[in-house]
Amino acid sequence: MQADRPAVRRPVELSNGPGKLCAALGITGEHGGVDLLSGRSPVQLRCDGAPPPADPQVTTRVGITRAVELPWRFSVPDNPWVSKGRPSRAA
Repeated sequence: MQADRPAVRRPVELSNGPGKLCAALGITGEHGGVDLLSGRSPVQLRCDGAPPPADPQVTTRVGITRAVELPWRFSVPDNPWVSKGRPSRAA
């Protein structure tokens, strides 16, 4: 990840936001629409064995203009690896 984001000085800044995470993992627009549950997909969701947070934070996504009212942003509260962006507001 550091090799893909060489200008980053602090480890927490490698992936504390969706764009940063994609850059650090090498995920590009070419991966749009891939099946994240397929074993043949170049990008996959996998279980790491860690239990989910007891009380996840649910907000609207950051920096979007469509579907701003949908709560599709989930994170662990107070986790430094999550961006501090302000959730979008419904118009």
